[in-house]
Amino acid sequence: MFEKYYGKAKELLVSRDEYRPFPTIDEREPWEALAQEQKDLYLELAERYVDYDWPSIPATRYLDYYRNGNRSRYTNMEYQRHAALMTLVLAECIENKGRFIDDIVNGFWVILDEASWVGPAHNGFYPPAVRCLRPLPPTTRQEDIWVDHFAGDTGCMMAVLAYFVKDRLDQVSPQIYERILHELDRRIIRPFIELDDMPWMGTCPGETTFVNNWTPWVVSNCLAVVTVTSDDKELRAATLEKALRMADLYLNTIYPDGGCEEGTRYWGVAATAVFALLEMFFGLTDGKIDEYGQEKLHNYTNFIVGNHIDEHRFTTYSDSDRNVHVNLQSAWYFAAKVNNPLLQQMALYLRPACYKDRINPTSMHGHAYFTLRELFTYKEYAAQPPVEPPYLQDSWFEGIQLMTARAEAGTPKGLFFSATACHNDVSHNHNDVGTYIISSDGKPCIIDMGAGDYTASSFGKERYILNPCTNSAHHNLPLVNGVQQREGREFEATNVVYENTGDLVKFGMNIEKAYPADGPIASWRRDFTFDRTTVTLNETFALKEATEDIQLLMITNEKPTWENNTLRVPAEDGRAVLVNATEGWTPEVTEWDVSNNGNFTKDWGGMVYRIIWRPAAAMKDGAVTMTFKQE
Repeated sequence: MFEKYYGKAKELLVSRDEYRPFPTIDEREPWEALAQEQKDLYLELAERYVDYDWPSIPATRYLDYYRNGNRSRYTNMEYQRHAALMTLVLAECIENKGRFIDDIVNGFWVILDEASWVGPAHNGFYPPAVRCLRPLPPTTRQEDIWVDHFAGDTGCMMAVLAYFVKDRLDQVSPQIYERILHELDRRIIRPFIELDDMPWMGTCPGETTFVNNWTPWVVSNCLAVVTVTSDDKELRAATLEKALRMADLYLNTIYPDGGCEEGTRYWGVAATAVFALLEMFFGLTDGKIDEYGQEKLHNYTNFIVGNHIDEHRFTTYSDSDRNVHVNLQSAWYFAAKVNNPLLQQMALYLRPACYKDRINPTSMHGHAYFTLRELFTYKEYAAQPPVEPPYLQDSWFEGIQLMTARAEAGTPKGLFFSATACHNDVSHNHNDVGTYIISSDGKPCIIDMGAGDYTASSFGKERYILNPCTNSAHHNLPLVNGVQQREGREFEATNVVYENTGDLVKFGMNIEKAYPADGPIASWRRDFTFDRTTVTLNETFALKEATEDIQLLMITNEKPTWENNTLRVPAEDGRAVLVNATEGWTPEVTEWDVSNNGNFTKDWGGMVYRIIWRPAAAMKDGAVTMTFKQE
């Protein structure tokens, strides 16, 4: 997308004074023009941090991840610091009376004193030559310092907040801002410019590497740091040049139809970063780099619209959550740039009732560039008239083989059905080739659990063993003789067919290759049809040997009941879904206690249900039909 600009960054770049994405505290007009509810909120929150006792983070909290896999105790304490600093700086910029300055100085200082801004879960991703989990971060050798997305977020936040109040910091001591610049150079700028083998760069020879949401996330933060702190044209040009190439690296993973294999949660993360990059590219070159009209970007923004179910509920494939909190204001802003009125419509429909409802005081630092840019466009966003959501009737993302369909466009009423084919080597993969979800009147019914809490076992060799939500035995899939799908690019769907005539949607695939070749399945065909009132699933299979141990699995949020050969699956306050199967196939309803998982408890209430359909007798070749319709 940006190839035409390679090698031209220096000639396209404007000076730092010509692109000023933020006002300083002394540029009073933008601060005075903030909505009164914004001003009131930040002043109210900042009152909590007057004479604040900044929390100490002992080394043992960083060691938690190495010792027991817990990453949240450390990050929660770190986020508390970040939220306090951001709140204090914004309150000082709004009030401009100097009463928060000493607490701001202390906040900058404790964060500068952190041994590393890299999260403990990522302490070992770099350098590749000695890649292994380490108990504590390296602190002495510059060549050991790298940038993950936690470090990028922290650096961006520090750079922009310091930009706001530099003059006030200098009045206390010039050494404060000097040290901020020193740490940003050491922890963010030099690694970004000098290293080419950080895993998210996709260029680690002979090592596991990845290009996913991390790539635009880290790059946008690094570019923002240089944008607001440096007058050095050579450095600014080198950073812009690298950012252009890295942006292409990520966007090349997105299919032309906009499909994002990481699912809706990480679309929300990556899209905000892509928005930030496009705006900085445009601003840093005075509009000479302007790619907002690219069809792929328009389609990319359609991904989240097509996967919207109702309210904040989206499809939950890969490591997603039941309620995805998309950065709505940035999505609305960006949708206007790429001419996507449907995304604007969705972003306005989901808009919180007031500014306070859109701010999480304990976690305000993520993607600080856009979070802080949004301060100054909130009034325009809030002033838009209310709208109804688009509720697309159908979407089909051929590149990642994911489809969605609902009973009727423009309303959540009726059935919402989605299924996916693809393969088991996508980013944030679950072994789920051929799985599906069904909602009733916008409420979850047949579900995909999503991600759950991240721990040390969430990634790496234990991912599919210690985290049931990622393996095929805990998705809506077949299980024969206990043999599950496997992870890897070769474990895939074949003969995928999608047809949509308006009244009827058909989606089918062979899934036997998603299972090991030496397993019991010779062939397995799944065909779905949806006539806008009933979803029909036809399974046709051939096994290598006859067996009774054939299971058709379903996960539900509410406890189903079995009566008169019909499985009744409740859907919160939506209409229940009635499931009927070929005679001889009967379900067993089992409980799956997930109350020890914070994310699952939040999303699903701590208990979900695993339905196991079994045949009446051993089979070698067979077929089974299931229907799903509202009560």
